[in-house]
Amino acid sequence: MLLISACTGDLSAPATALPSAPPTLTLTLAPPTATHLPDPPTETPAPTATNTPIPSVTPTPPITTILFTGAIVPGRCVQAAIDAQDNADFLYDDVRELISSADIAVGTLNAALTDFSPYTGCVKTFVLVGSPNNADALANAGFDVMSVATNHIKNCNLSTCGDQAFWDTMDNLERVGIVPVGAGNNLQEAMQPIVIEKNGIRFGFVSLGE
Repeated sequence: MLLISACTGDLSAPATALPSAPPTLTLTLAPPTATHLPDPPTETPAPTATNTPIPSVTPTPPITTILFTGAIVPGRCVQAAIDAQDNADFLYDDVRELISSADIAVGTLNAALTDFSPYTGCVKTFVLVGSPNNADALANAGFDVMSVATNHIKNCNLSTCGDQAFWDTMDNLERVGIVPVGAGNNLQEAMQPIVIEKNGIRFGFVSLGE
């Protein structure tokens, strides 16, 4: 701000009576009025990366289902029905979905599967012999393992069979991809477990009978 003040002589005085000093012009500079300026904007610091560990989630292992059955006896009247229909698969029509849905299905076979011996027909007898296509029906039903440590596994309807019905049964199961357990060339082999791996887990099976 600029302030101006003037000091002059007495105007009523004669012209010759000049003031002893010329008029004085005084300039006074007032200090500038302080103006408040807005504060500069405050910057929010950018977030910095941290080493905070992210908790890991342990995946839930899959559930493995194992199914076991009681004795399967495709002999006598059962074999007679198979012969009449020329079809062994029908035996498992009502349970095929249940058996095949298991990760591992284990059956118990209590009959010989061979065509070396004639079948008995639907009569009461302890000779339990079924046709080889019973092995195919077991595989189609979803069985993976078959216990053969049973008391009728070496049945035969001929006095000359020897062990032929037994070895035919082993061959027929293996032919369709079913693993027999509880039998072998000797006791040591028969006692050996078979191992099946499912969902990263190994399962061992043994079969014993008396």
